[in-house]
Amino acid sequence: MKKSLIIIGFSLVTAFLYGQEIHPTIKIEAAGAITDLFIENTTVVLSTDAGTIETYNINNGEQTEIIQFPSMKDFMGDDVPTKIYSIDKVRKKLLVVTQGNRGFRNVVIIENGVTEEIFNADRNKLMIKKARWIDTTTILLGLMSNDLILFVVGQNKVICELSITPYTFSDFSLTADKQYV
Repeated sequence: MKKSLIIIGFSLVTAFLYGQEIHPTIKIEAAGAITDLFIENTTVVLSTDAGTIETYNINNGEQTEIIQFPSMKDFMGDDVPTKIYSIDKVRKKLLVVTQGNRGFRNVVIIENGVTEEIFNADRNKLMIKKARWIDTTTILLGLMSNDLILFVVGQNKVICELSITPYTFSDFSLTADKQYV
């Protein structure tokens, strides 16, 4: 017992005396709080609660692209930034979940500067938390209502809808091969 205490004490003193402070190599200042991100080659793409999707070079921290969503009206009629909840990319297709009216969400695809609406907050009335590409035409949606929806974009068709638990569902993760959730 005494030997164990001496070893632990020695380890703590050594760690304290020889510990080093870690400093970041680059610093990125986004337009707002970061809500989601992904890394692609030498860039990091992030979304914010200020309605922006920002792309930065990982090597030097320089911003290479910014997409600004128009502001929206809140329940008081004031202009507020459109919060972006989720982003994902496959090939050149950017999948974006944004804030809509009355708490519902919009889902859009941006490709070559053209925006295609997949779900509309006013029309579809879905509380989507996250959306991820499964392949170039299929997306997986995670809803706050505890449901997962597999959706084919080109056909505008729900392949599968699965209720996970009786509790509020707030997040999911895919394996790298996108075979398991």
